[in-house]
Amino acid sequence: MVWRWVIGVCALLAGAQLGGCQLGRPPVSSFSPGPVEAAAVEPGLPDALRQSLGAALSRRGALAARGTPVKLVVLSAQNRTLAPGADRQVHEVALAVQVVAAGPSPREVVLRGARSYTIPTTGPRDAAQARAAATVALCEELMDDAVEWLLFAPEVR
Repeated sequence: MVWRWVIGVCALLAGAQLGGCQLGRPPVSSFSPGPVEAAAVEPGLPDALRQSLGAALSRRGALAARGTPVKLVVLSAQNRTLAPGADRQVHEVALAVQVVAAGPSPREVVLRGARSYTIPTTGPRDAAQARAAATVALCEELMDDAVEWLLFAPEVR
C-alpha cells in the first residue's frame, strides 16, 4: 500500500517536471556590480551605490564574480533645503539611477528615491555627516529595489 503511494507521488513529480512545471523556488540568476557612471555628483556617491548593490546582491544570494554585469548610471543627484529653522534645518537628498543589466536579454529601469534628514545649525561638520548618512541609506534602499527588479522582473523578448 505504501509502495503504491510512493510510486504515485514519484510519477506525479516526474510528470510535472516533464510537462514544463517547476516545483520549488525559481533558479536565482547571478549578477556582479559593474561600473557606476556619474558626472559631477557628490563625492563618495558612486562607491556608495556600488557597495550597496554588492551588499543587496549578496543578501539575496545573487552575487557572483562572473555574473551578469549590472551598470549603474546616476541620472540626477540633488540636495535641497525643505524647511529652514533657527536651530535646525530639514534637507532632502534625491537620486535617480538607471540600472542596466547586460547579458543575453539586456534590461534597464530607472529608479528614483528621496530621503529627508535633519541637521542642527551648529556647524558644517554635522551637516556633512548627516548628508552622507542619508545618501548611504538612500543608496541602500534603491539598490534593494534594483535587486528585486533584477531577480523578478519579467524579461522582454
